[in-house]
Amino acid sequence: MVCIPSRSEVCPLVAIEAMATSHPLVVSDIPVFYELTNEDVSVIFNLNDVNSLKVSLRQAFADYNTFARNVRGMYLNKYNVNEMSKKYEQQYKEIIWKTQD
Repeated sequence: MVCIPSRSEVCPLVAIEAMATSHPLVVSDIPVFYELTNEDVSVIFNLNDVNSLKVSLRQAFADYNTFARNVRGMYLNKYNVNEMSKKYEQQYKEIIWKTQD
């Protein structure tokens, strides 16, 4: 299991690496994690509530195998080379389009 209790996460590679290796995630409720993951594959806790973190850690251990399977599935569907290449290409096209205005 990987716990990321950040207040800000600029480069979420740790989360993606955890997903690639089938490690359940316990992440804070900052916006980047809502973009990367969801409650089917990780436990999201309230950053301002220590008890929420404790409950989330217990939940992740209790449902470890389910979260591990789900997080790996999300990684394979969403963060594989083809999908990420498409997203990078889309970003570059948007940047080029904006600079041509």
